[in-house]
Amino acid sequence: MPEQTSIPLQNAPGNILIVDDTPANLRLLNQLLSSHGHKVRAVTGGLQTLKAIEKEIPELILLDIRMPDMDGFEVCRRIKENSNWNKIPIIFISAASEAKDRVTAFQVGGADYVSKPFQTEELYARVSHQLNIGRLTSALESKIEHEVKERKHKETLLTESENFSRKIIESAQEAIITIDNKSYIRNFNPSACKLFGYTLNEILGKSVTLLMPKKYQQLHLHGLNNYLSTGKKYLLDNGPRELTGVRKDGSQFPLEINISELVLEEQMFVAMLYDISDRVAVQNESKRINDELEKRVQERTLQLEESNKEMETFCHSVSHDLRAPLRSINGFSEILIEDYHDKLDDEGCNHLQRVKSAASNMDDLINGMLLLSHLGRQKMSNSRINLSALAEQVANDLQETEPEHKVEFKIKPDMTVHADFQLLNIMLTNLIGNAWKYSHHEAQPRIEIGQTEHQGKEAYFIRDNGVGFNMEHADKLFVIFRRLHSDKKFIGTGVGLATVSRILKRHNGTIWAESYINEGATFYFTLPDNADER
Repeated sequence: MPEQTSIPLQNAPGNILIVDDTPANLRLLNQLLSSHGHKVRAVTGGLQTLKAIEKEIPELILLDIRMPDMDGFEVCRRIKENSNWNKIPIIFISAASEAKDRVTAFQVGGADYVSKPFQTEELYARVSHQLNIGRLTSALESKIEHEVKERKHKETLLTESENFSRKIIESAQEAIITIDNKSYIRNFNPSACKLFGYTLNEILGKSVTLLMPKKYQQLHLHGLNNYLSTGKKYLLDNGPRELTGVRKDGSQFPLEINISELVLEEQMFVAMLYDISDRVAVQNESKRINDELEKRVQERTLQLEESNKEMETFCHSVSHDLRAPLRSINGFSEILIEDYHDKLDDEGCNHLQRVKSAASNMDDLINGMLLLSHLGRQKMSNSRINLSALAEQVANDLQETEPEHKVEFKIKPDMTVHADFQLLNIMLTNLIGNAWKYSHHEAQPRIEIGQTEHQGKEAYFIRDNGVGFNMEHADKLFVIFRRLHSDKKFIGTGVGLATVSRILKRHNGTIWAESYINEGATFYFTLPDNADER
């Protein structure tokens, strides 16, 4: 009998290699996958990846794109060029979410692509999906390879002699049926008897249509007669075809059939048949997994949409409920300052001014929160925008608002980007406003807005010579309500940079910062040209 290929358990632990040059990402992925019993190895660069594969070939690779020594695309190319490694499925996981990055990822041989930040449930579902596909494919290929080798072996033996061929046919594991040009069965080997449930005496001389569903019987007879009269082939010599067979008990099953013509003393046709129930079961299971994954993605999308609606309702409620008492606090504070300032001492007036300032700051915070919540739902209208002109307008507005604060602006002319004008204006107002605020105590404050290159792509920067910040806390910059300076020195809400980050994500852009304490700060950002809206 042919060797039976076992199908790996779907939930069996996998051997997974994760590649990312960010330790925090490695820890998160390691913790997620290890908690489900998978064997996980972690490396931080492209060359380390190749060495790790040479040591032990993994079942799956989670691969970052942006790495210092070798980017993920080149790593994938080298893996796919190696005949021993090219079947390893690779899931790209990257914050680089431009459409061309996704296209390149699949062009170089990636199996899937997940954008950062990712949902852990979705990522694990995709990991499980790729592991299952790899295992099922490997099992299927092994079985097919064995069947093909067995078939070729028997075909070689069949050519040696008629008698020897007859013995091979009788001992073959494949079902072999010979019919004449009138569709009557002339030979039915033991495997065919076993496959269809008939004895040789029961089936010899009967029409082969007995082994077919009724709806295909006339189609077969018509095709055979058409070939005999015109020479136009229907199934003959067209390679393997998948059909449906009918057993003696009436049950139906999927089979694969190869038909060839054999001309001896009379015209005959030989059919080799294979029961492909196992293969079809594997295909159906794979489809079930895909359908289940798609359903889970749709359910998750609906959940996110519901969450967004609830958040919008909540924000409007908070805005209305908080602004009413704020207006009262601000209004009565103004009345006290204007009408009763001569009845209060300096300390009392100062207290009232602080109350009024706190109420104003709270109003700014509410506005910032509402703006941040609206960014994800606001419809974008991208166009070509003169970034330099827009930056000059923001700078002029700041100078008019606070004319006593003299700042030297240096703006590179004629910088253009493809973006939504309204969102870009909000982003520049926050970034340039931050540079303005944090350089306030400098004797000769300077703000530069220019263009540079980062990893082969255009990037833009806003640089000041202000107080700067400690780079150890750089990861907190774009987190809402997290501030690196106290309100006593610099008033703020902690919402501005989170808003900037959200705007750039909608444009498929990125942002990062560099700084030293008391030596100013530089904020860099990218805006991919003609990027898809998010």
